[in-house]
Formats: sequence, structure tokens, C-alpha cells
Amino acid sequence: MKKHLRTKPLNPSQSFKTHWIQSPDRTSFCVREASPSLSTHQDQSIQNPILLVHGLASSSLSFDFKPDRSFMQTLASKGTTVYALDLRGSARSTRPSYFRPKLWNWTLDDLVDQEIRTTIDWMVERHAGKKIHWIGHSMGGIAYFLWLCRHGSEKILSGTTVGSSIDYFKTGSHYESLLRFKALLEIIKIWPIGLLYHYGAPLISKTDTEIKRFLTYPSQMTSDEVKKLLKLNFSSVPATLLSQLSTAFENGGLKSSDHKSYAQKLQTRSPTPPTFLIAGDEDLQCPPTAVEKSFHLLRHSKNQLKIYGMGYGHQAHYGHFDFLCGKFSKKEVWPDIVKWIHSCESASQTLDYPGRAPNNSVPIRTQSEP
Repeated sequence: MKKHLRTKPLNPSQSFKTHWIQSPDRTSFCVREASPSLSTHQDQSIQNPILLVHGLASSSLSFDFKPDRSFMQTLASKGTTVYALDLRGSARSTRPSYFRPKLWNWTLDDLVDQEIRTTIDWMVERHAGKKIHWIGHSMGGIAYFLWLCRHGSEKILSGTTVGSSIDYFKTGSHYESLLRFKALLEIIKIWPIGLLYHYGAPLISKTDTEIKRFLTYPSQMTSDEVKKLLKLNFSSVPATLLSQLSTAFENGGLKSSDHKSYAQKLQTRSPTPPTFLIAGDEDLQCPPTAVEKSFHLLRHSKNQLKIYGMGYGHQAHYGHFDFLCGKFSKKEVWPDIVKWIHSCESASQTLDYPGRAPNNSVPIRTQSEP
């Protein structure tokens, strides 16, 4: 396995710990940790740890965009420990060599069962049985739905999905226009999205193109901010992952590796944890109609769906990355997420989980970021 060469965080002014953990299939991946602020008043603090899961070809760095626009640091300032996961192939997690394409063969099922499961088990054990709050952006939110189907809700206190759905069939997502190229997934085994964005950043960031709008609404981020996101945040992805995700645009929504509908599985899961589903009025990847489909599949009386945009009482339109990196997100979106998490903290924050020594069978290496 070859370590990714890009090692600098988007926001080098913040100091986080970085843990390198090995999953059961021997994949080494990175989990960034932001420690809680000691200045937070106990009555206002969040008691349970938070897990942040990024989207397709993205990384944990999108949660820590700038010194004055770091979602990860904002959450940690509320008195809890925040963990941002880098899935295999992203940022500083290891990835196979491009010269070994047969190793680029993972699916979303694999990511949920390997990195995410290992991380959640480690977090629960590290925090003496406390349940976690899951916040997933894009594919990170889809992974949340898959987790509920594959592993249940016992360890999850709440979920927040940002621009995510398990069923995109006939919802108007601009991804649908790319489905005509699906046959290429049988030919091209590694899709160099990160390289294309990295070298195309100077041109994409300065022009109002469909590619730029695919990521952000123009008024939310400056050209320099878009350029920074494109150059530093994205990585390559395997055709196997794209192939599974493409099934979300078929009738019945996303399918598992054995071709079973996750939407049907999710609908029979009762109850599911309280879930806050967030949509953007100008999100070309995951329009509100797609988010609404997932909202109706979940079973909990506290579930909420909120659409952000000018037609919904907000200062600007919201594209796919604007919830994390947009200039209005800190005032309009993040406080709602914090308020939601507070509302989900209850007496049932902890599993029936006897305290025990850390599981030394999971290889972990930790260091502080500069």
C-alpha cells in the first residue's frame, strides 16, 4: 500500500490529533480528532462524541476548510470530541498504487463494514460506551443509511445527513446525465477525479461552468476558495464504488453488492435513530426531491427535513458543498445542526457497556498535527 502524498490539512492553523487505524481487511486509514473546548459551559456542551463522514472522492478536510470556517472546530467548541474519518484512498489514508488496478475494487458496503465499523467500535470503546452522533455529507450520509441497514442503530444516538439520499430515481439530480457513460466503468477501473479537479482548478474556479455549479452556488464561495477546495480536497475513486452508487438512480434506489434494495431494508427498520436531513435549493447533485424520498423511509417521530435557500428564508442559495464551506453556512446551517444534536442528547446516551481496557487488537498510531 502506498501512502497518499498530500499531507497538509486545508486549515493548518488548527491543531488536531491524527490516528492511523487498521481495519479487519488490513486497510490503513486516517481519523482526525478535534478535542473539546474546555471553555464550554457544562449546560451548553454536547456530551456524546461526533463522527464526520465525507462524500465521494472528498476527504475530512472539507470539514475543516478555513480558520474562520471550520465545521469540525465549531463542533468541538461545543464541548465534545469530534472525529473526522478519511475513507480509503482519501487525503492521508493509504491507497493502492495506480499500477495495481485490481486492488481498486472496494464498494460502499466495504467502506461501511471496514473503516466505518472499525471507527465506530473504537469510538464507543474509547468513550466508555457512549453512543455517537453521525454527521455525513453526500456519500457520508448514504453510508449512514447503509449502516442502519447492515448494523442497526444500537450505537447511534442521532444522524444528520447533508445533501444525501438513498434513492435518486427520477429526482432531477444532474448525476443522471452521467449514467450514459456507465459502460465505461467496465473499462476504466480507476477514476482520477482528484487529479482532474487539481489540475483543472485554475480554470474551473474562475468560470461559471456546470462543473463549478456541481459543487457550489456562485455567491457562496470566492474563486480562490473554490480553487483551494478543488486542489486539496479530492482523490481518485474505483469503478466498483461508482458502479454501486449508480444503482441509486435505478427504480428502488441504492442496491447492495448482492443486488438487494437498501430503501426497502431501511423502510422495515423500526425505529431508526432521530435523523436531521438537510437539502439545498440549488444542490445539483442531491436535490430536495431526493432527500424527501429518504425522509419518508425513516421511522422516528423526531425526524426533521430542512431545505436551505433564498426561497426558504436564507441569505443565499445552497449548492452541494456550501453547507460545509459556504460563507453563510456558519451562521445559517451549523447552528441548526448543533441545536439538533443538543435536542437528541438524552438519558439513553450510553450503551449497556461495561468499562474495559482498550482493544489492543486494533492497530492504532497517533500523532499531533502541526
